[in-house]
Amino acid sequence: MSMDADIQVWLESQQRTQPQVIVPYVQSHNAGIIHYTVEMQRLAPQGRSQMRQSGTVHLTADQPAALGRMAVTRSPEDRCEITMTLRAPGETERRFDLACPES
Repeated sequence: MSMDADIQVWLESQQRTQPQVIVPYVQSHNAGIIHYTVEMQRLAPQGRSQMRQSGTVHLTADQPAALGRMAVTRSPEDRCEITMTLRAPGETERRFDLACPES
């Protein structure tokens, strides 16, 4: 699989739940296998927390694939960011930095 410029990543959230459930997605025009790491970082006045998930996903061309689920309890003043790192076998990894969806 070639990780072409057409690869798309996004986050979806189940609104109004506590903790907030965030689902990262990836989609490509090409089918293949990718290795992924999804890391969430929450910065709050009380401190910082991190969560990391990784694995392998088989992509079907033009079909979204969920990369697990993450749950976070947030206050309005907290800052939350998610970094998605994707790598197809034999290729250079690509990194995407996204803000967590608003809860």
